Amino acid sequence: MSFGVRGGSIIVGLLLVPLTLNYVGAEEYGIWLTLSSIVSWLSFFDIGLGNGLRNKLSEAHALKRYEQSRRYISTTYASMILIAAFILILFYFINNVIQWKDFLSIKSLSNDRVQLLFLLIVASFCVQFVVKIINSILTALHYSALSSMITFLGQLGVLIAVFILKNFVAPNLIVLVLVLTAIPILVLLIATLFLFKGKLKYISPKYKYIKISYLKTILNLGGAFFIIQIGALVLFQTDNFIISNVIGPEAVTEFNIAFKLFSLTTMISFIILTPYWSAYSDAWARKDFSWMQKNIIIIRKIWVYLSVATVILYFCSPFLYELWIGDSIEITNEVSFAMMIYSIVIAFQASHNYVINGIGKIKVQMYLMIGAAIFNIPLAFYLGNIYGIPGVIYSNVFFMLILGLTFYFQLNKLLLKSKI
Repeated sequence: MSFGVRGGSIIVGLLLVPLTLNYVGAEEYGIWLTLSSIVSWLSFFDIGLGNGLRNKLSEAHALKRYEQSRRYISTTYASMILIAAFILILFYFINNVIQWKDFLSIKSLSNDRVQLLFLLIVASFCVQFVVKIINSILTALHYSALSSMITFLGQLGVLIAVFILKNFVAPNLIVLVLVLTAIPILVLLIATLFLFKGKLKYISPKYKYIKISYLKTILNLGGAFFIIQIGALVLFQTDNFIISNVIGPEAVTEFNIAFKLFSLTTMISFIILTPYWSAYSDAWARKDFSWMQKNIIIIRKIWVYLSVATVILYFCSPFLYELWIGDSIEITNEVSFAMMIYSIVIAFQASHNYVINGIGKIKVQMYLMIGAAIFNIPLAFYLGNIYGIPGVIYSNVFFMLILGLTFYFQLNKLLLKSKI
């Protein structure tokens, strides 16, 4: 079911790119990508609560401690609401004093319009910040396919809405942003209410189950996840900002189109790995080492097969770009090659990272992410100025390779005693 639903999400994502490009044009699409990627940084300010809840809820459920599960969920919701409210209020005051237009080298829009776009995106994010908790709960309880279905329905709604905009509404970036942000929120909200009235009623959140002591338990693990998330923020989410500054918004569009194409194979990897995170939390709590050893070997074999598929995708990419977006944007061979290497390395890193996250042995990962956060931006700027988009990509590749190799040997020590 996960493969079917996530496959549908990939198709919807691919169809959405040319539709959106044709509706607002390459430059304004690049502006949307840049603004939304910056706003996505705010998701890391959940101080690790999402991932902490995921692990703790998996452990509690494995041991059939359902009232404990309910306390974890209720406390997380209350904390997320407070954090989201704080972010929105703070940004409202900050937004009016920053010249975003100059900061992001945007030429086609006035600063007032960029400020309005930013406020809309941040406001929708703050709502989504809370309603997306349902995905962490579903994944922790091994309903990852259902979580993927909710995301898919939101994306499908966006696709239909953008198709309507393209055919009946004049190009307007603000209208596009409203559609792209409001529909996924609506789907998540409906799904949350439906599930807590039905399948998940026995662990539905209530005010009386909010316990500060449970927040401390979640944060003991979540705090380390938070630091890792900040490192991941710098490593993954600054590319659009750097490319926009070094080259321009249109280059952001080229980068993201190549990224979306090569995400075909990395998405398959993530589909497989997503349920493994919570499955390893479950197995680690029950000390099922035999299952864990067998499955890490399977995960590594799958990575090899997907790497071969990624190389094949690279050789087919010129034809696929032409079929997908026509001649509206030119994607150079150098960008595609760099993205191929990136996709292979990120899948290798994730194959071990998801397992380590599930087990909860993340101290080594935390220190490595701090190092990546410190050195990635200057290296990406340096290589970007010399080699353009591929230079920014190779900066990420360098740090992902270090992380992946470290996680590989760490898991050997934890599970396999260095047998492979």
